[in-house]
Amino acid sequence: MATAQTTNFLNYIGGDWRAGSSSENANVFNPATSEVLAVISRSPSDLNPVLEAISDTAARLCGSEQTMFFRYDGAVFRILASWNFPPEVHEMLERRPLMPGHPSAIGRAGASLKPVCIPDVLADPDYGLSGEQSRARYRATLAVPLLREGRLIGALSLNRSEPGAFTGKQIELVTTFADQAVIAIENVRLFDEVQAKTKDLTEALAYQTGSSNVLRVIASSPTDVDPVLNAIVESARELCEANDAVALLKDGENLRFSAHRSHRLGCRVHAGHAPRVFNKILEAEKWISHVCFSPVQEYAMALRHNHVSGIEVEMSQRIRYPKIRA
Repeated sequence: MATAQTTNFLNYIGGDWRAGSSSENANVFNPATSEVLAVISRSPSDLNPVLEAISDTAARLCGSEQTMFFRYDGAVFRILASWNFPPEVHEMLERRPLMPGHPSAIGRAGASLKPVCIPDVLADPDYGLSGEQSRARYRATLAVPLLREGRLIGALSLNRSEPGAFTGKQIELVTTFADQAVIAIENVRLFDEVQAKTKDLTEALAYQTGSSNVLRVIASSPTDVDPVLNAIVESARELCEANDAVALLKDGENLRFSAHRSHRLGCRVHAGHAPRVFNKILEAEKWISHVCFSPVQEYAMALRHNHVSGIEVEMSQRIRYPKIRA
C-alpha cells in the first residue's frame, strides 16, 4: 500500500517535471539516452553491457549508488543483474522473491505498472524490505517497471544511501532507461530465437546430407558392405560430434569389430588391431549400458578413450548409445 508520503511525492513529480523547460529536458535526455542506444546497437546479443551502461549513467545523473534489474517470470521477480549490493541481499531476494503487490518499491511498481519512489524507506511504515535495507544500507529508492506492449516483464530499481526524493526529471530519465532495457532484452530474445532456428535448420540439413551420403554409398556398393559401414560411422561421428565412431556387427552371439573413423588425422583402427570378438554378449542393449567389460576397456585404452559403444564412441561432452538391432 502506498503511504501518504509516497502519494504526495508522486503528485509532486508531475508538477516538478512539467515545470522543466524542453531545452533543460533535452540537455539531460539526449546524451544519456544516446549513450545507452549506442551500447544497444553494439551489443545486439549481449544484455550485460546494456544494463551496465544504464547503471553507470543512472549513477552519474541520478546520484544512485545501487542498481538492480529484475525479470518477471509471471509470478515473481527474479534478479537479472545488480551492482553494489552485498551478497547476502542477493541470497535473501532469491530465497524470498518479490511479487507484484509486495510493499516494497519493486512490488508497488509491479502492481501499479508505474514508477514508485520512496524518499526515505525508514520513514515509510509499510516498506517491506527492512532486512534487505539494513544490509544494503540505502534510504531512498526508486523502482520503475519494465513493460513490453503494456505487459510486465521486469523492473529496475535504484537506491541512494541518503534520504531524499528523486526528481521528476530523474524519474523520467530512468523510465526512458527502462524502455531501453526492454529493447535490449527483446533484442537478445529475438537473437537467441534466430540462433536456435538456424541451428535446427543446420542440423536438419546435416542429417539429410549424412543420410544421402550413406544411401549413395549403398547404391554404389550393392555387394560390398565395408564401404557402407565406413560411410555410416563417418556420418555418425560427424553428426554426433564424436571423437571416434565404431561399427560392430552381430555374429551369432558375439559382436565383431567392423569399421572405425576418428577425428584425429591418420588415426584408423583396422579389424586386425581390434579385439577378436566381444564374447558372450547375448543382449546388445544391456551391453551398451554397461560398457565395463575388460575387452571393451582394453580397446578403449588403446584408443585413449573412456568408453566404447555399439555404433558411436566417446564424445567430447557426452556419450550417446544407439540401439543395436540384429
